[in-house]
Amino acid sequence: MTTINDTGSLGLSAQKMKEEQDHSPVAAQPFRPGDFDSLVEAMDYAALNDNGASFYDLRGNCQHKLSYTQVREQAIHLAKCLRGLGLKRGEHLGVVAEMHPDFLITFYACQYGGFVSIPLPVLSGLGGRRGYALQLARIFESSDMKAIVSPESLRESLLALDGSLPPERILTVAKLLEHKSSDEPCLPLGPDEISHIQFSSGSTRFPLGVEISQQALMANARSIIVDGLKMRPSDRIASWLPFYHDMGLIGQCVAPIACQINVDFLHPADFSRRPLQWLKLISECRATISFSPDFGYEICTRLGNKGVPDDLDLSCWRAAGIGGDMVRPDVLQKFATMFAASGFKEEAFVPSYGLAEATLAVSFETLGSGMVVDEIDNDILTNEGRATPASKTSTTRAFTSCGPPMPGYQVEIRDEQARSMPERHVGPVWLSGPSLMTRYHNQPEATRNAVTDDGWLNTGDMGYLANGRLYITGRHKDMIIIKGRNIWPQDLEWHVEREISDLKGRDSAAFAHTTPDGDEIAVILVQCRKNDPASRESLRKEVASAVSRNAGIICQVELIPQRSLPYTTSGKLIRSKAKQNWLEGIYDLDKAQSAANK
Repeated sequence: MTTINDTGSLGLSAQKMKEEQDHSPVAAQPFRPGDFDSLVEAMDYAALNDNGASFYDLRGNCQHKLSYTQVREQAIHLAKCLRGLGLKRGEHLGVVAEMHPDFLITFYACQYGGFVSIPLPVLSGLGGRRGYALQLARIFESSDMKAIVSPESLRESLLALDGSLPPERILTVAKLLEHKSSDEPCLPLGPDEISHIQFSSGSTRFPLGVEISQQALMANARSIIVDGLKMRPSDRIASWLPFYHDMGLIGQCVAPIACQINVDFLHPADFSRRPLQWLKLISECRATISFSPDFGYEICTRLGNKGVPDDLDLSCWRAAGIGGDMVRPDVLQKFATMFAASGFKEEAFVPSYGLAEATLAVSFETLGSGMVVDEIDNDILTNEGRATPASKTSTTRAFTSCGPPMPGYQVEIRDEQARSMPERHVGPVWLSGPSLMTRYHNQPEATRNAVTDDGWLNTGDMGYLANGRLYITGRHKDMIIIKGRNIWPQDLEWHVEREISDLKGRDSAAFAHTTPDGDEIAVILVQCRKNDPASRESLRKEVASAVSRNAGIICQVELIPQRSLPYTTSGKLIRSKAKQNWLEGIYDLDKAQSAANK
């Protein structure tokens, strides 16, 4: 049985380490900013330096620490064990993306062994437990995994979900290491092969497997390092973002290895339980770069109202990245104000835009610019689809810039006929660049619908360009159309959460619904903490009034249980799933509150 020792490495014998090591570490090599042709080449170089990855617990204690030399050695050994299991080069291996050294080592074992890894989601309180089994089942259906590597705690659940694999093919790293390793030399994945399959987070549909090539992956990592964040040898990354999500895997795991810098990890579940531990990790490890969806900043601000630790020092944080969903300027401004006394600088904010189909990043706001906010006339936006600068008398709406596209990437706003539109016209966001996906795995029709023959991707997001900067306004499929008016669901949610004191951010979900009579109406779900009928009715009226006053429409208000809205691993509200749950009668407020009171 193999265990993790106090340095965080797998407990291989010294002799075995020596056998698996192709070369001994030498003095630190010159900094290389991601200029590699494959992940294996990047790891080989990182292993020549002393830096590595550390994993921290809820109380800030370092539980595991591995140098990149150790990751490389153990990955090579594990690759040979996978060969001994009978896995053939090019076959697919599911890897449950637990934030633990086992995932990091297994992911790179696939690179060294020539296998295609499929990072699988982990149960997370951030996205809710509902739908986890369905999500995994759909991934199993659309992929052809020959084995799955899982933590012991999830193995029984996976056995129950996937009947296509025999029990001996769903195993832990410890069990895998008990297999006799192959004596055949491993042939690593090369520059012209697929790196891994990244399943999209499924904010508007069931997840699709994005095939990411080595070339695309390394091109995106290099752009992030050189153009987006201008990373340097003195940088250090701190992250709680799930390895299953592209922002966590590529931005906070692959990128630091590709430029040989240290990275510190906090488990997503620990962030969920104690969000300020993320900021403490940045402070104590002197991290310079860390990313989060804006809800991460919002939660920390809310807790900061109860007291900010006296010893918190965020003056080291030069790139506070935001990604994963629309960037709300009010959320970031409150965070900056709350933690200014702790050394946080507002100009450290780096809003960005990306998606799995582009490997990860597409644009970053210019470093040192902080938030670039565009105040526009909301009436013109709603009625004419143009982002016209607001006047003193207009109703305004603020959008945060995600910056200009990185060099080599092109972004266009197109109309419904895919014709390019001028700046400040709102429409679907299209892009081209060196890191676009190869295709959706086993989904040729979905690939044709997303990518044109000349290499342009329809992202499914809506936005506009102004002075070369990209502003995201929402998802195309989420648009609510009432009597010819385009209404953004985010607007309705924002109005009720801002104006009603009993509601918090992420407490509501708005969407369109067609009645049996064929009428299109707006429905807004609101998470309710009230028990008595009179208070609930009062909340319904307050919500309806806020929507009517700000959007000029009548909406149907439905109260639902707390913590029942579905979110992706990156924090995006899944409005389509919320609507489906509502239509299926899953949201039973009385039943949920009765169970909570027992």
